[in-house]
Amino acid sequence: MNKTLLLAGVAAVFAVNANAAELNPYVSAKAAFVKMENDANVNSDYSFKGVTHYQNAFANEKHKDDVWGLRFAAGAATPVAYGQVRGELELGWNDDAKDSNNFAFKVKDTYNHKFASELSVYSAMLNVYYDIDTGTKFTPYVGGGIGYAHLKNKTKVTGSTPAGALNLGSSESENNFAWNIGAGVAYAINDNVSVDAGYRYTDYGNVKEAVSQTVPGLGVPLNVGGKYDVTSHEFLLGARYSF
Repeated sequence: MNKTLLLAGVAAVFAVNANAAELNPYVSAKAAFVKMENDANVNSDYSFKGVTHYQNAFANEKHKDDVWGLRFAAGAATPVAYGQVRGELELGWNDDAKDSNNFAFKVKDTYNHKFASELSVYSAMLNVYYDIDTGTKFTPYVGGGIGYAHLKNKTKVTGSTPAGALNLGSSESENNFAWNIGAGVAYAINDNVSVDAGYRYTDYGNVKEAVSQTVPGLGVPLNVGGKYDVTSHEFLLGARYSF
């Protein structure tokens, strides 16, 4: 996604709004069914009995979970050719996304263990939409946005080996640049109220971790490094009230 084009689009919308003779403010609320994807890449380096083990993978796959979320926005619309342009500030929340995978931890022999993740997301987006006038009560739209995402990712590793039990935990937070792009359609119930259904793809950025923990019997610290790339597919349904 071209961040420069998004920034330029946002600036253009607010320039139009500042000079337009007609501004129509609105508020909206939406429920979101969110397919979260937490692309985890977590590895450890350690030495055991003089042998160094590099890139012993805890997780190297997408952790996926379906969760619910909420979106609240306030903005304004201004008429343009063949429709109108809307600009809004949106606040978003997703329920915690949880998933786990089994992995092979190699000391001398290979032992199977469990890696679990729990991800929470809060966001603030500046969105821009183009509503296409069809001359009916149905108004399709396309749009996108840029903004801020606060991610918190908790992980836990459990299992045991002849070197001792594995019971490692980490909690990392990150404040990221985020962006989205999507489309949908609104249906006007009356001059003030419309219902809205849409889809969008959102990239929330990533969370990194670097921890060192002692495992009983291993003899040296277990160094763990991870990166989690967070994206989502969002299906939105809500209502908009225009003043």
